[in-house]
Amino acid sequence: MGRLEGREYPLGLQMHGFYGQLREWMGLENLSVAFYDQPELVRAMVAFWESFLIETGAKALAEVEVDFVRLWEDMSFKSGPLVSAAVFREFFTPAYRRVVAHFKTHDIPVIQVDSDGNVGLLIELLTEAGVNGLHPFERAAGNDLMALREKHPQLIMLGGVDKRALAQGKKAIEKEMTQVIRPLVAKGRFVPHVDHAVPPDVSLEDFSYYLDLKRDMLEKG
Repeated sequence: MGRLEGREYPLGLQMHGFYGQLREWMGLENLSVAFYDQPELVRAMVAFWESFLIETGAKALAEVEVDFVRLWEDMSFKSGPLVSAAVFREFFTPAYRRVVAHFKTHDIPVIQVDSDGNVGLLIELLTEAGVNGLHPFERAAGNDLMALREKHPQLIMLGGVDKRALAQGKKAIEKEMTQVIRPLVAKGRFVPHVDHAVPPDVSLEDFSYYLDLKRDMLEKG
């Protein structure tokens, strides 16, 4: 671990979150039904995963100063979360609060969740549970980044660069970076990056142009 000391870049733990892992085990449809037909099974899986997250990170957290923890969930689609607020609060909120509290005992400042889809309602649920960061704010799902920033000024936001704009040429990329991304950067607590995997129809030339614009914007402010 000595090579990680004195580093000049952020270091984090990447783990599966509660909903994401349960869906991996059961499948979307089976899990959706289990909340109602097998609630004790769901609670048992959540309790196991809570312990798993804490125990698997123990060695790293004992030896390395970690800057963030990222929990993969992917629990929203284009219209909102894949579970209701009531289901989230009943099955996931208590475990999230305990896991977040555990990570904070290690002075980890950022606990973020990875979820595609429209995350407006999901933000409310996650921040209630102690999460303070989210990404990638997929624009195709209707996320209005400035509206979300105004509503959640303390939230750490990452992503937000519309992957579709990168395939539309330099003028579209410049418009995206100057009209959408620059104002968000100016607000603070925002790290811009592509809001999902870069599509295959984005040329290397255009992607390089986007990177150059972003570097210039971040360096000059």
